Amino acid sequence: MNTNPTQSYPTTPRRWLLPLFVLALLLAQAGAWWVHRQMTGDWGTRIFWLVLLHGIPTVLLLVLLTYAWTAHSLGQNVTRARGPALAALAVLLVGMGLSLVVLASQIDQLRSASRLRFEQQASVVQEALKQRFERPMVGLNGLRAHKMARGYLDREEFRRYVMARDLAAEFPGIRGFGYIEYVLREDLEHYLDAERSDAAPDFSVRTSGEHKDLYIIKYVEPLDLNRAAWGLDIGAEAVRRAAAERAALSGRPTLSGRIKLVQDQQSRWGFLLLLPVSRRGYPTATPVERRAALEGLLYVPIVVDELLKDLPAVTGGLLDFELYDSDTVQAERLIFDSNAQHQQNPGQLIEGLQNQDLMLTVGDHMLSLRINSTPQFDRLFDIYRPAWNAAFGLALTAALTLLIWQLGLGRSRAMALVERRTADLAQSTERENAAQRENQFLLATLNLHALVSVADAKGRITFVNQAFVDTSGYTEIELLGQDHRVISSQTHPPEFWRGVWARLNQGQPWSGQICNRRKDGSLYWVKSTIVPFVDVHGMVERYVAVRTDITQQRMVQQQLRQVNEQLAAIFALSPDGYVSFDAQERVLYVSPAFEELTGLNGATVQGLDVETLWMRLLHMAQNPEQLKALSQEGRDERVLEILRPTRRTLALSLHRGQADASIRLVLHLRDITQQLVVEQMKSEFLSTAAHELRTPMVSIYGFTELLLTREMAPERVRDFLQRIYRQGGAMVRILNELLDLARIEARRGKDFVLAELDLAELVQEGIQDFQPPQDREPPLLEIKAERRRLRGDRDKLMQAIRNVLSNAYKYSPGGGAVELHIEPYSHNSRAEVRLSIRDHGLGMSPEQLSHVTERFYRADKSGNIPGTGLGMSIVKEIIELHGGSLQLESELGVGTTVHITLPLVMQPMRLASPA
Repeated sequence: MNTNPTQSYPTTPRRWLLPLFVLALLLAQAGAWWVHRQMTGDWGTRIFWLVLLHGIPTVLLLVLLTYAWTAHSLGQNVTRARGPALAALAVLLVGMGLSLVVLASQIDQLRSASRLRFEQQASVVQEALKQRFERPMVGLNGLRAHKMARGYLDREEFRRYVMARDLAAEFPGIRGFGYIEYVLREDLEHYLDAERSDAAPDFSVRTSGEHKDLYIIKYVEPLDLNRAAWGLDIGAEAVRRAAAERAALSGRPTLSGRIKLVQDQQSRWGFLLLLPVSRRGYPTATPVERRAALEGLLYVPIVVDELLKDLPAVTGGLLDFELYDSDTVQAERLIFDSNAQHQQNPGQLIEGLQNQDLMLTVGDHMLSLRINSTPQFDRLFDIYRPAWNAAFGLALTAALTLLIWQLGLGRSRAMALVERRTADLAQSTERENAAQRENQFLLATLNLHALVSVADAKGRITFVNQAFVDTSGYTEIELLGQDHRVISSQTHPPEFWRGVWARLNQGQPWSGQICNRRKDGSLYWVKSTIVPFVDVHGMVERYVAVRTDITQQRMVQQQLRQVNEQLAAIFALSPDGYVSFDAQERVLYVSPAFEELTGLNGATVQGLDVETLWMRLLHMAQNPEQLKALSQEGRDERVLEILRPTRRTLALSLHRGQADASIRLVLHLRDITQQLVVEQMKSEFLSTAAHELRTPMVSIYGFTELLLTREMAPERVRDFLQRIYRQGGAMVRILNELLDLARIEARRGKDFVLAELDLAELVQEGIQDFQPPQDREPPLLEIKAERRRLRGDRDKLMQAIRNVLSNAYKYSPGGGAVELHIEPYSHNSRAEVRLSIRDHGLGMSPEQLSHVTERFYRADKSGNIPGTGLGMSIVKEIIELHGGSLQLESELGVGTTVHITLPLVMQPMRLASPA
């Protein structure tokens, strides 16, 4: 019963409060959804705003409802809730801010992972596409090499070459191979007469226009699939003629613009890949000379749909792509789409996680490639996971806000209960019980999220909650009556604890991180807030400590530090140079390898902007215009030759990060000097090997053709067969020596059968087995050293000695003795023995002597002396794998001496005295 008519009491909450809140929430969500649908941008931005527009209004409305409910429950005492409300508001704002920061960070990480995976897949598509367009060049180069070697290319040879290839397997997407002959219009009648007499009586030319010159398809195979193109003047059509003219002037492979092939019944888009063929002996240095030397064009008709039909399988359905016949994406220039989506919206970007436009150069023709991610690719990345995490963070923020608010309002509610108790004892009792239940609920909530303990003025524990018990491993009984040293880890120094107690004794709360020890001995870290409570006399009567377990957080921070240290070690040890630039594009970090490659000190370039660093590199560059192009185009890699501190070739690439990233640019330098040298050596070796094998092969082919096509006398046939046999033997020798050299290099001596050998016995055995040329004396051996033992492979050493002996006789055709000397030799305090083989033949100049151990090098360029040019290469490899060395001395017209030096493995072995 209310005994004070001036006192205001809370009444039952109005019925319209909850429906009004629900209506406001629905209106807020509807408005947020409409705004979200109107937004444009990438998926990460839309998700960020989705959470911002949906989550924050919901949380704010929940807080407003709680505030209204609190104001209604406190009645006239609502002014006492301002302090807790401000504290709760601060927690709310901080929590929402942290949730949004975490959301933005997770979206950025997910976007980076998606972009990296997309770029890897896109590069696979781009490389596969380029390889498919360039694969027919293998066949075209083979035809051109065949024609240049023979000097001509007749119809039957062309047909046999094409029919010998498995076109469907080797060159998918092409309709065959053809040859286009360049003919002046004034010579057309004479040309037709000659062609019809050349086993092609039904050959005819189809042309139009008034061009003075024609490009006539003379041969095309398989003919049954390409008869519609046979005899066609491709110069009569603008696109085909433009491609032919570019090929003639440039002398390089050329891809035409898109065309409809006359032999394709489905009228799909296609291309012509053209390779110019010049007359032998004509100069081709300038475009005018190349045009004058043009004899014809080898070409391949390509059907794009057939060429690329199975290419989408390369990405496993993760990407789809569109190919355009232009240097930019133009809907009307579309020639291929992996999923035919261009039929609905040609040239339009497909909405997905990633898309990219790339340039593709085939021949000298530019194509555009648009690559888009598919729904299957998008499913690899759960793009809504950050939204759920943010929603959970906002919900946790709201719960923590309400918790702090309720804790702050506890005193206000208690005072309201005391005031109401004077009005009505029954109501006061009921409200007091309700408040007690509410406090127990709040305490239970606090126990779920914190470790709470209370100690008396002497520091003895009087209360611990269950979370404290579970974390420490002690029971409540074991903890009560003890001080907090029972869980001390002895990690912190005494000065730390003196600072803590000095603050507490002043009556001020202390906050910080403490390392404790569980009962089982394991350590754990807590973030602690210790508050001293004082009595009316200002004396501390108890201490309340609230702790949060941060062990996992510290482990994550430690792991992050370790990762940073590992990255720093990797950059320090990497042979590649790196320079990172901050958001203002100034030098932030310089790796040690960059200093070593460029000679620039990291301290001197620290803080320089991009342009200034470019100028520093320009002073060392041999071709500074390439470096300027790199700074303009961004990520494309450029090759740069520098002269200081040492002459070397570097590959530079500039990588750009996100616009809001702390590291805006990264410059990557890679030393490719040795790589270029190896590639050049490989190219020269393959060219020489092909030339050496082609020489006997041409003879074999020519004599075999004569035997098959002409009737000859038996003596003539036998002579040809002997020549074929000799050339075949030459090829076998070349291949055997190539295989020996490859086997020796690949195994690096692992297949050597090593044993202790006597060099003198080995040389004597080699002389006995060696057959000198007719009318030549056998080699003369002189032993000046005591018999010594060495460790080596008998067969390999014997092969090296025979190769040197063979050269000594071959390169002394005028006669003269071949002498062998065995003598002791000492180098770097190592006991060795030297075998010297000397001839009195042609000798070599210093320039020839510097190349004699190179593969396929022959001092005699006339071809009168047989050989492959691999003998001395094999000798050098064998001797060096035995730990020895090979030296040559020679004088032109006097002779050559070959010194083979091998290490000894034991003390000298005395020769037995003669009986």
